[in-house]
Amino acid sequence: MKRVFPLLCALVLAPASVASEECRVELRNDFRVSSKSLEVSSGGTTLYEIRQGGQLKVRGEAVDLNSEQRTLAERYAGDVGALASQWIELVSETLGLVGESLASALGEAFGENSAAAVQSGLAMARTKEKFESMSWADNGVYTVSAYQFNDLGEVLGEDIADAVKASIGTVFIELGEAIKSEEGSFEDRMEAFGQRMEVMGSELEHMARSLKETGESLCAELRELQKLERKVADEIPELADYPLFD
Repeated sequence: MKRVFPLLCALVLAPASVASEECRVELRNDFRVSSKSLEVSSGGTTLYEIRQGGQLKVRGEAVDLNSEQRTLAERYAGDVGALASQWIELVSETLGLVGESLASALGEAFGENSAAAVQSGLAMARTKEKFESMSWADNGVYTVSAYQFNDLGEVLGEDIADAVKASIGTVFIELGEAIKSEEGSFEDRMEAFGQRMEVMGSELEHMARSLKETGESLCAELRELQKLERKVADEIPELADYPLFD
């Protein structure tokens, strides 16, 4: 029983600690990307556009590129598009994983149909739905806002924490029920409740490791794209003043 309350604290605080393990790469501008083009903008003004074949326009003016520059520009646009798709799908999958892990942890401890498991499942489903409604591609075109991207870790961290907190009240209710139960001695009832919390803690630790691995993988890909962007700026001076990543 002595580990019950530390586990309850961990249940509330773990999502916030996971969310802090975020990639430090940030977007400086908004972008729209598809299989045909990459358009980078700021405040609604198009800064540049790269179309299939490496055709480049900067502030509406065509820029004449040699074959090597066109190949590099097209590669960069393609990599941005691939990462945007991967990022959106990865975050959605991660939110699904968090929901499943919370439901599994609480379900293992208190039963699949317990209020704690149901509450966490509903809260995480709402978070996933909100993210997908603002990020999924429209006819193959991904639109990514710098504001939304840069604040995503904090926003999702808060949503995950809220989902966990939505379950905490029911966990304490379960504790109260255990205390009032007439089955076995008080110490036996507390020991049984502690064991259920141990199971839940193990599930949540697994979830935290999975989230950390996902974040590290995405961060590594972002940094590789950032390196490519610096090469693009070196090889195509017209794009040097419009970095997408910071």
